[in-house]
Amino acid sequence: MGVDLDADHMVCDLVAWERMVQRLGRVNRRGAGAARVLVIDQGPPEAGEAGIARHAAVRRLLEALPQNGAGGHQAGPAALTGLGGDPERRKTIAQASTPAPLYPALTRPLIDAWAMTSLAEHTGRPEVGPWLRGWVDDDPQTTVVWRRFLPIRLVETRADPRILVRRNSEIEEFFEAAASQGAEMLETETWQVAEWLKKRARKRLDLPTKGTPEQSSPSDGEAGENGEASIAEAEGSALLPPLDSESPIAFLLEDNGKFEGALSLTDVADTKVEELNRRLAGRKLIVDARLNGLEDGLLDPACDEPASTIEDNWGSPESWEEAARSEADEDHGSLPPVRVRALGEAARARLMEERMDSGPPPWQETLALPLRESSDGDSVLAWLLVEKRRGTVADEESRSMAPARQGLDEHQSQVAAEAVRIAAALDLPKEDRTMLRAAALHHDDGKKASRWQRAFHAPREGGPYAKTPGPVNRKVLNGYRHELQSMLDAEEAGLDGLDRADPRFDLALHLIAAHHGRARPVIGIEGCDALPPTAAARRAHGAALRFARLQREWGPWGLAWWEALLRAADQQVSRALDEATPRQPEKKPAEDKRRGVAPLDIQPDLFASGAEGTG
Repeated sequence: MGVDLDADHMVCDLVAWERMVQRLGRVNRRGAGAARVLVIDQGPPEAGEAGIARHAAVRRLLEALPQNGAGGHQAGPAALTGLGGDPERRKTIAQASTPAPLYPALTRPLIDAWAMTSLAEHTGRPEVGPWLRGWVDDDPQTTVVWRRFLPIRLVETRADPRILVRRNSEIEEFFEAAASQGAEMLETETWQVAEWLKKRARKRLDLPTKGTPEQSSPSDGEAGENGEASIAEAEGSALLPPLDSESPIAFLLEDNGKFEGALSLTDVADTKVEELNRRLAGRKLIVDARLNGLEDGLLDPACDEPASTIEDNWGSPESWEEAARSEADEDHGSLPPVRVRALGEAARARLMEERMDSGPPPWQETLALPLRESSDGDSVLAWLLVEKRRGTVADEESRSMAPARQGLDEHQSQVAAEAVRIAAALDLPKEDRTMLRAAALHHDDGKKASRWQRAFHAPREGGPYAKTPGPVNRKVLNGYRHELQSMLDAEEAGLDGLDRADPRFDLALHLIAAHHGRARPVIGIEGCDALPPTAAARRAHGAALRFARLQREWGPWGLAWWEALLRAADQQVSRALDEATPRQPEKKPAEDKRRGVAPLDIQPDLFASGAEGTG
């Protein structure tokens, strides 16, 4: 389900009609040749009168498909659709299909609860699954992902490095930045994962913890300053500690990304399968790739072969840079959009220097977490880096990093122009266009704050900036939300062309606060230097009440639609800036090399999309 599969041929058993049609739809989807499908009837898969009748109805439908002249039947889209033309056949189709499950009632309070997306927890917000799929009696599922680099934190000691516990928020931030991709996820019944995990843990505990290349450490046999110097120069798996019985071997995440705990080899080996089943059900299990146990894409507790991961492009790391630099989508469309790697402090410094000299990089650093720290804890020796392929970033901090710097006034003016273009294409009334333009002109005012400029390494001259090459220092940012400050400034100074008594003024304030998905209904006040915490909390509370008023007025979809207009204008301008900067720039003049920025001249037509008057 959800996989873009185009099979050349297929052999399958005979199942219920809706599943049969879906399977046939996976064969020869692009029409490139003649496909052969062999359906093997093994008898009714379900016991009981209803199951037998359904099975017979499916067979009658397959036999009713047009003959192909070679002893078989046509099963393309036209042939399948044609079956529904006969009223009697439609009755057979209903009989051959699995009865639709019962669904819980969908009410406005439920939709309003789901709309409050910035609340991590909400007691009145149930899981959405039953409303999408109905009440079905399925076995619990668990998703397994293999990764070489997990969000551990190490402090050097004279013996082995000591593993420290990270804050839950750091772990969640890491897995949000390094989100699991479809190609690396294995989803199966929870009981299978639990049994597999216990067998792998017991087998791994029987193996030596040192002496193999995959478990080498740059500080093995060294201590003090020399060992720390070697760590600063190291890269990749050499920076990982050897696995031992107490090392984190897996991280558990809920569907919403909430961290549920880490498991060590001892934890797994000592926990009963029933308890593991309970902990793993409905969750994602990110395991250390050194656990192995993966054979031909399936769980195999006996397999000791190293598991390939997305971090080395499944064993082909050499293709990353070449494909990511290519302008042609087909050259890198299948390339993973995210990668994680470990670099010593000195190795990372060299990388950043090289990128400054070579122009916009194909990979953009979106998160850096300390991986190894000095024995006194005062300095970082190695980093865990999350990088995303240029143009694929999704979070707000990453979007604020661009191949070239862009001034705040320039950025906001361009977003306002794009917002006006969108509003005109939608034929919005003049008053609504004015409101949308005013919100766009001030949506990023909060980036003027010195905290934001310092966190994004913006130079003092020529600023303030809305976009910089980064990387972002999240410690300096300290949770600061520029959208909150932008809203506060607009409340104080007003918005161009908008009367405070006009209801659109409130809507514009909400669009500013929510243009990165926050303020539905809460927005963080961390890092806000303009107000004392209590005063900032009161203003954030006012923003939440504003959301509630507007949600009642516009409805959940209507308010989200307004938010989408400003967000679309902002993202279109950011995308145009990224695309306007060459991937492989020519050698820059000395003054530009000193600043590490290529000259940029954005023409207005870069922001046009489609013919005039289209949405």
